[in-house]
Amino acid sequence: LFSVRIFPVSLRPWRTLREVSSASVRLKVRPGLHAPGKIVTADGQPLSSRARLYLSLEGAWDNQDTRPDNDGWFQFLGVPASPVSLSLRVAGYRISAKNPSKDWLNEGLIVGRVSGNIENFIIHLERGERFDRSEGPPDNDRQPTEKPLRGAKP
Repeated sequence: LFSVRIFPVSLRPWRTLREVSSASVRLKVRPGLHAPGKIVTADGQPLSSRARLYLSLEGAWDNQDTRPDNDGWFQFLGVPASPVSLSLRVAGYRISAKNPSKDWLNEGLIVGRVSGNIENFIIHLERGERFDRSEGPPDNDRQPTEKPLRGAKP
C-alpha cells in the first residue's frame, strides 16, 4: 500500500472550474507504513466485540478504522509518515497513564508522529471514569502530537 500527498504547484487562487480541472499537481508516492498492535486491559478482561479503533491523520480529513480480534490484536496498513491520532472508547474503561502518547486534553485519544513502521503497539486500558484535565504531565506533554507515537510497555 502507498500513501499519496498532493501538493499544488501554484498557490494562486483558482477562479473557474476549468482552472481547477486543468491544474498541475506534483505527486509524491511513498510506501505506506503499517501499525499492528494490541489493546490490553489492566484487569485482563476481553474487549467487547463492538470495540472499534480509529486512526486519523492530524490536519486532514482521512481516517481508517478496525475492530480488534478477540485477543485485542489490530492492524492498520497504508499509514503515512505524519502526525496521527488513535481514538478508542470502551464502556467502563479509560486510556491509562501507562500510554506515553496519551492526549490528556482529549479523553480517548492517543496522539503522535508516525515516522516508520510500528511493531506491537500496545494500548493499555484501565477501569475508571475519565481523567480530569488537571491530571497528567506538565503542559508541554499534555498533547504530544509532534512527538513520536509510542505505545505502552507490555
